[in-house]
Amino acid sequence: MSISPPPSFKALDVTHVRFRVNDLEKAATFLADFGFGVHKDTTPTGIPCIYGVGSGSEPFSYVAEQGENGFIGFGFKMQTRDQFEALAKMQQSEIIDFAAPAGGHCFTLTDPNGYQIEIIWRDSSADTEANKGISRTEDYNMNASFSRINEVVRVEKGPCPVRRLGHVVLHVQELAVSENWYHENFGLIPSDRIYRENQDDILGLFMRCNLGSTPTDHHSLFLIGDGTTGHNHSAFEVNDWDDVMRGHDYLEEQGYTPHWGIGKHYLGSQVFDYWMDPFGFIVEHFTDSDKFDASHPPGLEPVDVLLGVQWGPNPPQRK
Repeated sequence: MSISPPPSFKALDVTHVRFRVNDLEKAATFLADFGFGVHKDTTPTGIPCIYGVGSGSEPFSYVAEQGENGFIGFGFKMQTRDQFEALAKMQQSEIIDFAAPAGGHCFTLTDPNGYQIEIIWRDSSADTEANKGISRTEDYNMNASFSRINEVVRVEKGPCPVRRLGHVVLHVQELAVSENWYHENFGLIPSDRIYRENQDDILGLFMRCNLGSTPTDHHSLFLIGDGTTGHNHSAFEVNDWDDVMRGHDYLEEQGYTPHWGIGKHYLGSQVFDYWMDPFGFIVEHFTDSDKFDASHPPGLEPVDVLLGVQWGPNPPQRK
């Protein structure tokens, strides 16, 4: 399908997901076990909330407010302040101070499916230093390329530090409407379209940020056009395969419910590990994603490729 001309507004990346949960203490424990630092706070309206703090440049990657379990939405940061302000003006949205770690400014839009999209601008120097633990990094000895000489590797037991939110996967009512909305407001472009039995019957769409010649993740957003709404999963990047493995072992030891993994996707090529949190939301650790610049053409793949793995277990059967 064709989409509208290149937009004036372009997102740099996704920033965070926002949920409501009925037990903040349980959520805080899970976030810590999943690999986040946890910052407790309240919303501007006085609702208790917690922030999941990663080791990357964003001040936080996860927010949970006290309330009935549910997905609220997610955030983008724009490429420039001028774009941030121009988008707010076009949408007639009020820019307010962002009541969150590191502050900044934000406005909120509602997408065609009712998801709340928080658009953020802050100076990079405002990034919080709270719990910025850096994940272990190692050089790898592979084939005839030896980067680690006279050194040994010891993987620490415990949670694997989350770096950042990598992507969000959402169910949407009308795929074309949602695609155009995210393209026009945030400049997202297609990486892969997913079809059912024939190539004209498009079920889903992987979208990435348009950073020109700068490579970015295969997708920041995946839309599933099945006529419903809801959160499918949120994916958080970790440093490397060792971190994926140690995170899996630790979460299993704590008694959490594994959902799918460990495996390697076809589309995006990520090494993945999916878990179900205490509230029924699916969250993912991943590493080693494909990177595309804006010149890479979109693909067209069947559902079997979407659900297939290069190695690892097949996806769980729907109940």
